[in-house]
Amino acid sequence: MCGERQTFHCPSRSDASVNVADGLTLFPDALGPDQQRRLVEFALDSLDRGRNGLLAGKTYQPPEAKVWAGRSKSRVLLQYGVYTLCNRVLQHIPVEAIEEQRPIQELIDRLIEVGVYADGEPRPNACTINVYDEGNWLPAHVDNVGFTRPIVTVSLLSEQEMVLGEHIRLVSDGVFEGEFRLRLPPGSAVALRRHAANVSRHAVPAVTARRISFTLRRLD
Repeated sequence: MCGERQTFHCPSRSDASVNVADGLTLFPDALGPDQQRRLVEFALDSLDRGRNGLLAGKTYQPPEAKVWAGRSKSRVLLQYGVYTLCNRVLQHIPVEAIEEQRPIQELIDRLIEVGVYADGEPRPNACTINVYDEGNWLPAHVDNVGFTRPIVTVSLLSEQEMVLGEHIRLVSDGVFEGEFRLRLPPGSAVALRRHAANVSRHAVPAVTARRISFTLRRLD
């Protein structure tokens, strides 16, 4: 079974022959309402458990208020399988095992079913859940090269925007200029491969309502 998919073309500002969105695929209806609800419930329940010290190691990562006070850049993270900090992979720091999280495994099964993962692509073994409150944002970055592509992100709760390109500029906190902008509806999955994953950076501008995302990756 394959879901609806969309690909895009956007020329680079420095070389019109380069498509900054090459390798970006959007599956706008990857998840149905029931699975979206289960994932939101899992994320919120995990947040409560993390706040109460019931998750292993650094699975729960609260906002770094002292670092980002007044900038709304920070967001709450839940990390399963692999711990990262500022885009650095820190395998020696313990987190909860992804294999034991049934909702995440069901999500991966669904993404395989609808064709988000191509035949032969390995199953992800790491998941980061981002919980954004209104005004929170994610800076422009390229995911650590240690992660096998694709990088897949599922969006929940609210439709928000992603900015992607070789030339992304932070105009002010949470406001970006870049070559390509894409709306990510609830229940959608976006996969990054090739140029979109390895050269173009991507960012999430300040969100207008609460958003939860599940980002799935594989570290070999």
